[in-house]
Amino acid sequence: MTLFTHGPFTVTLTCTKTGAGTSSEVDAASTVANSVLNGTVVATANTKQNIGAGVATATTAAGYNGDRTVDLETPSGQTLIVNGASGVNTLGVDCWSDYAGIG
Repeated sequence: MTLFTHGPFTVTLTCTKTGAGTSSEVDAASTVANSVLNGTVVATANTKQNIGAGVATATTAAGYNGDRTVDLETPSGQTLIVNGASGVNTLGVDCWSDYAGIG
């Protein structure tokens, strides 16, 4: 699911539920080639990059990854810095994510 889009950047949340439990992954993509997505140069436009903001390990317990700052930049100088949190098996849902920022 799309969490947000700002300029060339799109950030998505993927929630995976298996017999081992629930995990989440937060990915970023840019429509501009050679963008830096949370410290990783992504050579090809529109390629998803795991930005490490999800709850990576499948768990049946409550999982939380909070107080995360994510930075996104393009070669032309467009930037976005967001801060937020993600969780699994909490707040009454399998997965959730909440981010706010400035660009």
